[in-house]
Amino acid sequence: MKKFLIAKGIQEDRIIQEDKSTSTYENLKFTKNIIEKINKKNKYKVLIITSDFHLFRAKFLAKRLGFKAYGIPAKTPESIKKYIYLREYAAVIKSFLLD
Repeated sequence: MKKFLIAKGIQEDRIIQEDKSTSTYENLKFTKNIIEKINKKNKYKVLIITSDFHLFRAKFLAKRLGFKAYGIPAKTPESIKKYIYLREYAAVIKSFLLD
């Protein structure tokens, strides 16, 4: 993703990467920690670019962590939609209950 952004004209020093997470919740939580070190505001606007099936949960978790979240979906290939949407349904329930 970093290479893609640089190729599209984003300056490398404006790109911040979080590489420790193992889940969507951790990714957002660790990202919040990084942002808080850089900027001491209480509210953060974030743009989440993720798969269309994953966007609802990502925005839900972001809002739960205090972000004002916007999203851009990437299309899911038809060949994997049934499996992915079933898995995401379970992940949404888990996020509502545990994250």
